[in-house]
Amino acid sequence: MSNHFLSIAVFIAAFSAGWFSHQWYSLNQGLDPIDTTSLVETRGHFQSDTDQSVKPIQREGVQPIKPLKKTVLAEGRNTIDEGQGYLATATAPLTLFIKLLEARRYEAAINFYQEQEQYDEQLFNRFRIEFLSHLKTLLKNQDHDGFSELSGWYLSSYYDDVNVLLILAEFDHSIGAFIEAINTYQTALTYAYDEGQQQKVLMTFHKFVEKVDNFYSAKEDWFALLNFYSQIEYSDLMNSTYQYRYAVTNINAGFTNLAINLLESLVEDSNVGERASKRLKGLLGSGDNTVAGFNFEYTQALALRRRGNQFLVDIQLNRIDDVSLLIDTGASLTTLTQEAFDSLVTRNDARFFGKRIFQTANGTITGTVYFFPELSLGSFSIRDTQIAVLDFSMSSGVSGLLGMNVLGKYRFQIDQEASQLLLKTK
Repeated sequence: MSNHFLSIAVFIAAFSAGWFSHQWYSLNQGLDPIDTTSLVETRGHFQSDTDQSVKPIQREGVQPIKPLKKTVLAEGRNTIDEGQGYLATATAPLTLFIKLLEARRYEAAINFYQEQEQYDEQLFNRFRIEFLSHLKTLLKNQDHDGFSELSGWYLSSYYDDVNVLLILAEFDHSIGAFIEAINTYQTALTYAYDEGQQQKVLMTFHKFVEKVDNFYSAKEDWFALLNFYSQIEYSDLMNSTYQYRYAVTNINAGFTNLAINLLESLVEDSNVGERASKRLKGLLGSGDNTVAGFNFEYTQALALRRRGNQFLVDIQLNRIDDVSLLIDTGASLTTLTQEAFDSLVTRNDARFFGKRIFQTANGTITGTVYFFPELSLGSFSIRDTQIAVLDFSMSSGVSGLLGMNVLGKYRFQIDQEASQLLLKTK
């Protein structure tokens, strides 16, 4: 009997020591003690023992993952032992997922999201609803950093999610990154595998084009609108409606011959043929076949260096740092590689602006946008220029890309024969 009571006493002492040591560790680490007594461990995740509606599904050919490693959800930590699973508190997995989103622990949230995909389809759909709701809230609140980080983590795994790509395109539009939005729509259309998705992407894109056309037309910024339609054409998203608007924009910009060529190709089109014919007759009847816009009197010519079929131009940042950038009219923002940014003498003068998602040849990438106090392009100087810093590599001697946020401030032309960038203020 005494041995029996002794065993009980030892057990109680050991349990108490373990409990108190856990509380001591939690308090010393700045953590709240976690109660797991109401959880029942199931295959691959934890659920509340009061929630019997959530049942794990074992799919054919899918091996159960190892039991989740219990890890304290420490406040202020960036991740929760990614790849090892997560500690479920006294709540259902969906509640834990929501808490991770609310705490802006997006990497952990998306890893947890991926784990649930293997087990319970009904629960996973609820995860997706909460994810999309949180993402749209970030967009509505103009939380650029939060949106970019969450969508970046998500698209790094679910790169072909058309609905999320459309939300990303809406975000690009909202911050004025129109060219980036075109690239995102192109990516979304690439992954729109059925006709319904394709129609959804095209209808959304059409509304976007109309809004941007109205925006630039109201400002009479015809050169920016020309570049916008050029990017649509480059992205293989051009249709007869956009081509007609492209022709009208060329007329407004003074590129009459180019407009005539575009209109001639549209006269037989069932959608815009009648309008194109009327415009064409008006132009031919006026006898104005000049291409005034191409021969503008530039005020500055900058020397360019060939790099394959592209051109390099030198710019100066903050009147100290010299960098060589590839001219890229398909880039909405001027960009620097992370290596180039780290080597700048005046990098500490750049003001952090926020995170952004960019579509690159290697897929979606998250970059950091900074305001640079001054950017010099020849004798022209631009104050508070946004430049994105991306962790990607370029060929030797190239620090990044010169995008339309700089070039679009001028009327410009590349003289390929003379290897010159011709500039004139608008």
